[in-house]
Amino acid sequence: MLKKLIVMVFLSVSSYAELDYFLAGSFRSYPIGTAITAEIGKGFKFYEKNKILYGYLRPAINVQSSALINQASAQIDFYPVSFLGFYAGRGIGAKSTKKLQGFDCDVIKCDGGVSKTYFGVNLALAYKKLKFVSYLRRTQVDLNNHQGYFAEEFSNLIGLDKDRLTSYTGILGYDLDAKNFLALLYLSNKMQNTDQSSKMKMLLYQYRPDKVSYQAALGTFENRVASEHLALLLMFKWEFEKGVRLF
Repeated sequence: MLKKLIVMVFLSVSSYAELDYFLAGSFRSYPIGTAITAEIGKGFKFYEKNKILYGYLRPAINVQSSALINQASAQIDFYPVSFLGFYAGRGIGAKSTKKLQGFDCDVIKCDGGVSKTYFGVNLALAYKKLKFVSYLRRTQVDLNNHQGYFAEEFSNLIGLDKDRLTSYTGILGYDLDAKNFLALLYLSNKMQNTDQSSKMKMLLYQYRPDKVSYQAALGTFENRVASEHLALLLMFKWEFEKGVRLF
């Protein structure tokens, strides 16, 4: 009887399981950087009332490469409702560069192995054609037990020892039509031990004809010494299968 019950539960959960995978790329002019990202996940719905009100668990694997900086991570997503979710994961990587824009790599560590443990929360809200998306993430960065200062290339900040980076991204936008989207993009980063911060404020345009979306953003990047620089951001994302994810 117990065995039959376990099989029934497994078949029930599997019937709600959906695979998702995507390929994405990005280029940033300041601080200069480029990356290719691939991710695959599988979502398991544990309830569903309609197209919006449902919850799911989703394990995923992510790989990111920019030739000289590479990393892989595994994470688990928990969405009690499709538009609000929590996640946690761990990643490992390697940096084989001695030159990073805005850093003196003779003084601080720019290369070597790195491990990251992270968690965060995502939120998406919509009212008619108006949309708001929020991403909050907390990452502990450990450069193979390195003691001292190190460069964190994504945020353009300097960390110290096992430091913690808090990143927040907010997007407020409007659907011009089914394929075109215009928004304001805000990104902030803060390193705990060094108390450094950086910010990015941009106007973003997205064109999505089908499963591939193209984004271009122009604005300013305020670095860790509060100096503002003109910055261009170009991105694409090819969602082969979206699975259970709402966003």
